[in-house]
Amino acid sequence: SNVNAFFVPIHNGSSSRNSAKLTKTSLFYNSGREPFIMETSPAKTIIHKHKHVIYRPAIRGGAVLDDTGNMNTDISHQLQATACVLLPGCLLEPQQYEDLAHAIQNQATHPVWVVIPKLFANMANPLTVPQALKESIHALQSLGYPSDKKVFIGGHSLGGVFLPQWFDQLDPSVRRNIAGHIHLGSFIMRQHREEEGAAYRSVPRLTVAGDLDGLIRSSRIAEDIKHHVLDPIDAGHDFNQTRMDHSVVLIPGMNHFQMAKPNFAHILEQSRDLPPEISKEKAIQATASVIAEFMEIHQIEDDRNDQRKKSLLQKIKHTEDYLQPLVDAMKLEGNHHLDTPCNLSDDDSCTVGSPWVEKMQYYMTPEDVREIADISDEFHRVWYTNPFADPPFYHPEVKSKGDIDSRKIEMETVSEAVYEKPDFFFDGGFFSNTAVELKSKLISPQAMWDALGVSTPFEPGCNPCSKMNELTIQYAIDHAPEIVRQRYIKRGIKLQAGRDIEHNNGPSWIWSHLDFSKEGKCGDEDEPCRIIDSHTMYTALDHPVPTVGGKLYCKLLSPARVLEWMYTDSLRN
Repeated sequence: SNVNAFFVPIHNGSSSRNSAKLTKTSLFYNSGREPFIMETSPAKTIIHKHKHVIYRPAIRGGAVLDDTGNMNTDISHQLQATACVLLPGCLLEPQQYEDLAHAIQNQATHPVWVVIPKLFANMANPLTVPQALKESIHALQSLGYPSDKKVFIGGHSLGGVFLPQWFDQLDPSVRRNIAGHIHLGSFIMRQHREEEGAAYRSVPRLTVAGDLDGLIRSSRIAEDIKHHVLDPIDAGHDFNQTRMDHSVVLIPGMNHFQMAKPNFAHILEQSRDLPPEISKEKAIQATASVIAEFMEIHQIEDDRNDQRKKSLLQKIKHTEDYLQPLVDAMKLEGNHHLDTPCNLSDDDSCTVGSPWVEKMQYYMTPEDVREIADISDEFHRVWYTNPFADPPFYHPEVKSKGDIDSRKIEMETVSEAVYEKPDFFFDGGFFSNTAVELKSKLISPQAMWDALGVSTPFEPGCNPCSKMNELTIQYAIDHAPEIVRQRYIKRGIKLQAGRDIEHNNGPSWIWSHLDFSKEGKCGDEDEPCRIIDSHTMYTALDHPVPTVGGKLYCKLLSPARVLEWMYTDSLRN
């Protein structure tokens, strides 16, 4: 057992005062000290403007509590107490986090205060949250938490997504008291990530979520890791210190709502959540363990810190290994959330095109030509037209270079990554953040041979675009972590490439999209699956419109979208 084995909930807002008999329990304090008797004071009601719920650690008997029943500040210093204020998720009551608050106190090796503010209409919003945070900190100090000790602030779900914004809105005097941020089932929004010199970067951050979170997708957490952890390390920042400054941990088998007690108001959100693989008790204990380690690493100075850091780094490394395939696939896609496409930015770090489209062009290249082919892709709006340009739209090109003995061909393809529309307006992790399709304008084999001076007949083949989508699905299966692959095989809704739907004009092809809702039966056991038909326009060199001749237009699956499907969408009930 440890010093937080007992805790006292203080429900603010009621005018009544409860009286109860003190209880005594024999405990061992895990620091090599002698056994002692711990007294737990009764539940106590204190009037505050907001009906916050404060969980106060029960420390050693009368020396800790003053005449009013509050903690002695000198003893708080001696025992190196820590504190955190956790904002509830949307429509959730403070009392629904009681089990988590208890678990944090039990997992820590030092006293921990936990405050769950009561928010107006149970909604975290920028008008009321900064004041709630300020009042929570003042309430802690009025109950004996030292005014010169810092406090962690955090939040679950919507309560955590906006933390950087609320941190910026705090008075500088309050902001100086913040030790770090704790994002539960949430992350740092893109708008804050892109701010130069953002205030939230001045304190350490922790993200804890479940790897079966159906509302905050694993792909969104992967995006966060790429920007806040992998990029700084690539830029030369210290390997371990970067992970301590921005720690990301996914709890295996946990979903979004296991951190809080059930609430009838979340029927819609729960229908989007994924079935968990661990019990609620295990989920809360695992979450609390990470939170306690993070807080004590950054605020407690004792001989256990090396052990805490080692334990936390192991969990971080497991998370990064779990998400690395998603990061790699998003890079292959040319995901615009990782780096801005060059057609929309002049930044030196912009993404020119999709490496995956280049791979698919290579796949379509005859084997005799592959060794001399130089392929590059560029992002453009495939629907964009400029009546003053020749040609008036972006199209792929192929040309030969060198003499007959050193002949090479250069192919420049055109692609456009298409994303779910809500993803542009609300960065909440709810919607897919990978491309739902890659509109790709490729070069046909006939055009390649023609560039080399070889005349060949036009052979459209059978479902060339869908065959490339088969390769994409297989890539995702081959590169997924073993636990993701097994979940997908055992209970996931499979994806299967269907047929090519042919179009005979550009606009028809442009505005036809991949459909993930077509249901079917797949495999030897006729398992439920989604059949993805592609859309194609395959033209001969002698097409009536010369600039369209010798092209293969395909709607391609992104490898990141297929992996995201395996991690999250395939597992929905």
